Amino acid sequence: MRREQTVHLERLHTNMLELPWYIQEYIDTKEDTASPSTLLGYVHEYKHFLQWLMAEGIAPYEKLADIPYSILEQLRRKDVENYIKHLSRRKKINSDKDLIQNQKLSNSTILRSVSALKSLFHYLTTMTEDNEGEAYFYRNVMAKVEIKKDKETINARANRMRAKILHNDDDRKLLEFVATEYEKLVARTKKEAYFKRDKERDLAILSLFLGSGMRVGELADLQLEKINVNERIVTIIRKGGKEDSIWITPSALADLQEYLKIRKKRYKVSDDEQAVFLTLHNGSFKPMSVRAIQNMVDKYTKAFNVRLTPHKLRHTFATNFYNKEKDALQVMMQLGHSSTDTTVLYTQLGNATLKESLERLDE
Repeated sequence: MRREQTVHLERLHTNMLELPWYIQEYIDTKEDTASPSTLLGYVHEYKHFLQWLMAEGIAPYEKLADIPYSILEQLRRKDVENYIKHLSRRKKINSDKDLIQNQKLSNSTILRSVSALKSLFHYLTTMTEDNEGEAYFYRNVMAKVEIKKDKETINARANRMRAKILHNDDDRKLLEFVATEYEKLVARTKKEAYFKRDKERDLAILSLFLGSGMRVGELADLQLEKINVNERIVTIIRKGGKEDSIWITPSALADLQEYLKIRKKRYKVSDDEQAVFLTLHNGSFKPMSVRAIQNMVDKYTKAFNVRLTPHKLRHTFATNFYNKEKDALQVMMQLGHSSTDTTVLYTQLGNATLKESLERLDE
């Protein structure tokens, strides 16, 4: 299990204690098949739903754990529709959980909330057994609620995503910007010392995203013993805990090696520490979290005037890789996709492949 998943598992078990026993039972049945991150997301959705029921007077209890499943059994379709309206009007909360931004929840986020509730109600009304061998209850109000997914073709999705990735040689320019220009922006500020300390590390991280296409969680959990310098291969843990080996570009390996030269001394690392990417906190090293890596990428790309996430850097790699090789199977294997369905997207994310094909019809 990846380090981030271990943290999420601990948080999952802590948060579950606030929920009613029948929801805890449902989560327990899913632990062998769903990731801790997914289940933690479910738990947050259920807590928010029960808190809404309490706030609306539908569940007149002081604690979430005291709400019986009879409350869920008695819910009307109008109650659920009102909850979905509540979600559509709810604003995003920042990572510190205290400042509300001026951005509403996306439709996909609302759909995930509804989907989580549908899964819970399906379990309670079909998979459970009481002392008489009957389901806890049979009236499934969530079965009356349709999930209206966004209708979008691959071309439409590609056009939307095209504006959110790096094109041509902008990936190289981003790395050059961090290596030679960013220091000028933070000169004579408190940020300068931190940048100089972390420069090699940050370049290695950006270079690996752009030179391998790995996910942020895979990069955060990268281990020293899993790096094969001679073969230019790193072994990572994919979603679901599956181990996979991928190649990285020569330039990404070069940046990684530059970081490894200074890693032990710069971050005061113990000999047995295997986590590759580290930070210093109160004078002691600790592995970088997914959130820390995301914030680091945001910092540099914002300064570069593009504002990208690690996932968009992954899209950039995949698009560049496909444009070079024109081989969707290679892209699928490198990214760890289970089918070519997702990979097909990258055939249209680059330099307007379909547009160029149509232009050739007039030649």
